[in-house]
Amino acid sequence: MVESLHYFEKAKLGILDTIQLGILDPIQLGILDTILLGILDPIQLGILDTIHLGILGTIQLGILDTIHLGILGTIQLGIPDTIQLGILDPIQIGILDLIQLVILDPTKKLLQLRCRS
Repeated sequence: MVESLHYFEKAKLGILDTIQLGILDPIQLGILDTILLGILDPIQLGILDTIHLGILGTIQLGILDTIHLGILGTIQLGIPDTIQLGILDPIQIGILDLIQLVILDPTKKLLQLRCRS
């Protein structure tokens, strides 16, 4: 399913009960009870009890032993087997096999593709 959403506003409600607001400032609330705030300074709080602060420096607390590489690319490997690449193009693969692709099109609309297997 492909949806064209407003540039700075988007909301998704699904199996994960996830809400995402903004392009660069997503808030995700769901099974993992995760909150991501900020462009380059995300804070993640939830089951994984992980806090990420800073552009190049991260503080990692919790179960997962998360690996972050670079400003634009992060790799997160753990219980949900999550991979996130890029600021505008996150790919998330987890327990529910949820893939989220978020890109910006030339008309300044946000396109989102959600696939579940």
